[in-house]
Amino acid sequence: MDEATLAKALQTDLNFHKVRIQVKRVEGQLYILASRDEEHSINYEFLFSLMQTRLEQLKIHAVEGFTLYGRVIGSKEPEWRKFGTLIHDDLSSISSHSQDNVNTLVVVDGKVEKVEPEHDPSHVFPQPTRLVNTVNPSQNRTGLFIFLSVIGIVAVGGIFLLWRSQQKELTVQAQILISTKAFNPTQPYALEILEGDRLNASDTLLRLKAIPDLPFSVHQEAQALIPSLQMQLGQIEQKLVVERKAIDALNSAQKIAEDAMAIAKNPPHPPKIWRQAQAKWQRSLQVVRAIPESTFAKVQAQEKIKVYDANYKSVSFQLKQQLVNDAITYFLKTDTGIGIQLEMRDLKSTQISKIEFMNVCTPFVSFNLDPSQVKAQQVDLSTLSVEMCNYLWKRK
Repeated sequence: MDEATLAKALQTDLNFHKVRIQVKRVEGQLYILASRDEEHSINYEFLFSLMQTRLEQLKIHAVEGFTLYGRVIGSKEPEWRKFGTLIHDDLSSISSHSQDNVNTLVVVDGKVEKVEPEHDPSHVFPQPTRLVNTVNPSQNRTGLFIFLSVIGIVAVGGIFLLWRSQQKELTVQAQILISTKAFNPTQPYALEILEGDRLNASDTLLRLKAIPDLPFSVHQEAQALIPSLQMQLGQIEQKLVVERKAIDALNSAQKIAEDAMAIAKNPPHPPKIWRQAQAKWQRSLQVVRAIPESTFAKVQAQEKIKVYDANYKSVSFQLKQQLVNDAITYFLKTDTGIGIQLEMRDLKSTQISKIEFMNVCTPFVSFNLDPSQVKAQQVDLSTLSVEMCNYLWKRK
């Protein structure tokens, strides 16, 4: 029986156990490797019994025994091994078969494949623990040298392919980053997104620069990508500066507004306090209005502007009203004010209506008050005249 038939027979029997069979024949010994996926556990003792029974049934000529190795796919060392002998009932009926060299046959789903030398998985197949006495020691040393040489070549080749694959993957990532992250300075960006993009671009740039100028590397391709990535990184960093300043301005305006609210708490207040609160609200408005439209913070700033402006107008009204009230109190204590009060009291005694009273009182007060003194009180003459007449109408 040739080795292809043997390998196929063994794989067919063991497909249910989800193992991958590899067979080597050296003189009168068979070396069989059963590889399993990491997620599938195998009862190797049971597998050994099945294989021993099957090999005895096949009655393979000139094969005295076999060694079964168990291994997880991807592992370099076997996790299980056991040697067994074969008992043949009738050796005369078995055809002669000889083989001078060692081949590796892999059978998957019933199909036999001969593994090419450069892909031969035997570099992770352990050396048999039972040596055949008929092998010449010098041949053993030569075979071991060749075996170790193949291991070295395959290992170096694998490392090289992995190294180049990682470089190629990096250049692809850089191309995607450049093509999908073009920055528009007039477009707002959230600070956390910009920070992530900056770290990504910076890391990619450093890794591209680290690719050496060696044969078969992607050094030239990496060098071609570096200028575009550097420019993009610069744009990100500039945008970060703008966005950070905008957030700082927003926070600063909020702090000023909180100070304004604390100052104006629990009214009424003298004009000095209202002026302080008014100045704070005015300053907070100036800060948020100066935040650039192209920043992410401007969205919040627009809402703040509405609130701050309303508070500024409210405080300004309170200040104006307090100045008028203080001016009325001041002028009513003067001789002119006393005369005005007497005239208006007589006018009210005629049972005149409020409209008629206001039409007489307002021009009378405006005419009798000194404009320079009114200006010193920081109020408007016409406004003061109306408010004073309202006050006199309400007095008994």
